[in-house]
Amino acid sequence: LGVFREADECLHRVLYLAALVKREFESVYHEPKLENTPENRTRVKARNSAPLVSYDMRKMSGAHTQTTLDAVILDNAIRTKSVMRKCMIYAIEETLNVYANSVYIGEDVSHGGYYLITDGLAAKYPLRLRDFPPDETAIFGIGAGYAHAGFVPIVEVPYAKYLDCGADMFFETCIYHWLSAGQQACGVLYRLQGFGNGLFGGNFHTHNSLYLVPGLDVVCFANGYDYVNGWRYCMQQVENGRCVMSVDCTQLLNQRHLYDGEKDGALLTNIPSYAEYLTFNDFMIYTSERQKFIVYDAEESCEHRMVSPELGYIEMRAMHDVMHAGGDIGGGGGDGIRVAIVTYGLGVNAARQAQHELMTVVKDDVNNIANVI
Repeated sequence: LGVFREADECLHRVLYLAALVKREFESVYHEPKLENTPENRTRVKARNSAPLVSYDMRKMSGAHTQTTLDAVILDNAIRTKSVMRKCMIYAIEETLNVYANSVYIGEDVSHGGYYLITDGLAAKYPLRLRDFPPDETAIFGIGAGYAHAGFVPIVEVPYAKYLDCGADMFFETCIYHWLSAGQQACGVLYRLQGFGNGLFGGNFHTHNSLYLVPGLDVVCFANGYDYVNGWRYCMQQVENGRCVMSVDCTQLLNQRHLYDGEKDGALLTNIPSYAEYLTFNDFMIYTSERQKFIVYDAEESCEHRMVSPELGYIEMRAMHDVMHAGGDIGGGGGDGIRVAIVTYGLGVNAARQAQHELMTVVKDDVNNIANVI
């Protein structure tokens, strides 16, 4: 533009820019408005994030892939039942083997991370599991950059508390599909600690709020078995361009028993078979008899889904069957008051403990009534 030598020149330029801005705003104002119709709502929803894709069994079914993953399981000594942390390490390493273009970045992850979730992985995958300075804005931006470059990135943030440190970049990534009208996907999986009463971090780190941004899928698993199954589905969605946030409960990472007094080992799990996975619409039902049902979405076929033979007490039920099963889902049947607690993460074990205590009270009451009669 140069330097204005006269006031009139400057004024003329300002008025020209003002007229230009006014014209553009008026043009936008007179554009056709999006009416509130079911069709338009469907269009807006579809633009919100990349579409969900059906689970592709082929990623896990190759003989070479399964041989490689068998070696990973043996190498990590997790053939037998393990704590959740061990299963999480496997889930990450499984991803690094199944997705050749996957990378894992964060703060101190090469040393195992804050809770040893990446313990030993940097030595095996030195170019794909890397540390970055403790600057959350930069880490979120780097994750988005990896996605744009064709990688499948996993971004670890130590705690949910740190989301606000890089909130702007985090939000931009989650709504990228919306901003680009579906022309540019930006799939990233975020992993962080965020629930429970916390270990080593105190309330400041693990008692905090989560940003539930439009375009973001949020998952929180209660045990290692579900974690591995859920990550398999999550990573396929990330590869397709969706943003997923996996929130961990610090207290669960090394917990072994549901009822400490019984030393039951109920929270120790095996690695699921390669035919297993959990979608966003699947959920678990834990009955009073300590049975476990995997309830899958009616839109997903169950013909190719199975559960580990070591976990034979788990049964798969279709959503339709559950909705029409009434009181028989847990095998109890009969009349009376029924209570369903819907929860996630740490809440699952608390609910199961409450269920156990409630059933104990009910049985004691029944015995007392029998004695009176």
